[in-house]
Amino acid sequence: MNCNPTAPEWCCLIEGFNVESVYINKQCSCFNKTVIVQIGFGTFNIPQICKLEQYKCPISKQKPYDVHINPMFTQCNYEIQGEFMPQGKKNTQKLQKNGQISGDKYIINDENGEVSWISLTIKATPI
Repeated sequence: MNCNPTAPEWCCLIEGFNVESVYINKQCSCFNKTVIVQIGFGTFNIPQICKLEQYKCPISKQKPYDVHINPMFTQCNYEIQGEFMPQGKKNTQKLQKNGQISGDKYIINDENGEVSWISLTIKATPI
């Protein structure tokens, strides 16, 4: 586990795929906080990510009720393929990235602003 000693315990990463999410579940102790959901290694798509057993708050163990998924990778090989609709646009755009991460990194940034994912597949494997 990769955790800054000064970071709250809900902001720790594990090797592989992690999801940054803002919890909007009022019953969750992390309500309105950005939380790191630790997923690990494997191949995942958007509907599957939200249904995974590990897709829950690391503190309260409740589901986030947040549809925003900000993928983050640590110490792994990754592949991302997807199609999205940028907010305010009429045409979809495709995304395809792959590589190796030796530290921590957000791969999908906000250069397109908020987007709606039509499809998104994420694969994380050990280095």
